[in-house]
Amino acid sequence: MKNPNTFQHKFFELVKERVQDHEMLVDVITDLLHCSRDSAYRRIRGTTELSINDMVVIARHFNIPLNHLLGQTNQSVVFQRGNFIRCIEDFRVYLETSLSQLKNIGNYKAHQLIYQAKDVPIYYQFRYP
Repeated sequence: MKNPNTFQHKFFELVKERVQDHEMLVDVITDLLHCSRDSAYRRIRGTTELSINDMVVIARHFNIPLNHLLGQTNQSVVFQRGNFIRCIEDFRVYLETSLSQLKNIGNYKAHQLIYQAKDVPIYYQFRYP
């Protein structure tokens, strides 16, 4: 292996944990990536780099969230800062984006929203619980 500390090495460590007892990792990779066994072995060993597309195919098959490679877990939270609101159209986009994010959060069984703001949160203006 070129460098045992690469994302690819960490990725295959996660994959190996999820391979079924009756499966051989190299055979699964060969089937998923439509490549030869030799090519699959080179990817597993790290002598050939995985493409992003290949990594996504493998991650989907084994149900591995790619954020785990960044050290994030299911308990991790990713924050995003929206654009500044400069006109009514920006405000409309902000509200639609907020609604979409709230619906996404609502899809999780145990969800909790903590809203931190410097000013009074915009949601207080709606008088909606």
